[in-house]
Amino acid sequence: MFKCLYMLLPATLLLAACGGAPLAPKPARLQAAEAAVLAANRATQSGADADASHYWREAWQAYASIDDWGGQGEARLGLANSLVRQGERDEAVRILASMRGNELFSADLRARATYQQALLQLATPDLAKASLAQARALCGAACGWVARLDNLQARLAVQGGDYAGAGALLTRVLAAPGLPGGERAHALRLMAEVALHDGALADARQRIDAAIVLDRQLAEPAYLVDDYVFLRRYAAAAGDEVLRTEAGQRLQSLCAVFSSAACSGN
Repeated sequence: MFKCLYMLLPATLLLAACGGAPLAPKPARLQAAEAAVLAANRATQSGADADASHYWREAWQAYASIDDWGGQGEARLGLANSLVRQGERDEAVRILASMRGNELFSADLRARATYQQALLQLATPDLAKASLAQARALCGAACGWVARLDNLQARLAVQGGDYAGAGALLTRVLAAPGLPGGERAHALRLMAEVALHDGALADARQRIDAAIVLDRQLAEPAYLVDDYVFLRRYAAAAGDEVLRTEAGQRLQSLCAVFSSAACSGN
């Protein structure tokens, strides 16, 4: 038997010599779509949200041109996120709303669009609750990201003054196996809110410190802004002026380089 001459044969000949057929290249439009998604994700990670929006639009158009509704749905969700980061909430809502009732998108994509819209409706709790209920229904009993939905429900409960209900939900979230770091940090921050309301200052501090550790690892400025907004409020309640000043300085530094609604007035 002859061995393949790996060091000498060109790639196409090597595959034939080894008994395999050369891989056909992906169609050009699919390559363009995937390249745009990669560029959009890189831009998002570096905080270049305008560039991310540009690349998500490119991906959307490329996937639409090949009748790929899964791909264009992902691109629309990515675009909506980047638009929110730039303060273009109305355009983001329009994109998300266009997906909710369109059954050419999978139930999971429609659930995610509905969930994202619920996040943008927090100022109108009744609308947010209705969107959350629809997202749960679309995601189904075997929903793979139920922790996000539970965290949002807990957030709405805190917002509505139902701290006991929020605490029960969050206890379930934190006990779930394989909980993603971002959702664990979110649940911990919300639990800190519940603890502070209940006057359990030591527990509140422990929870928010754990959330900050996770959010630093995730390197997500939006989460860190929320953490330090709460930590400063906690410090004021605890009468810890040193901590309040430190939290304020960290928050100011973050808000100087990252645009967030939570930075308004801080």
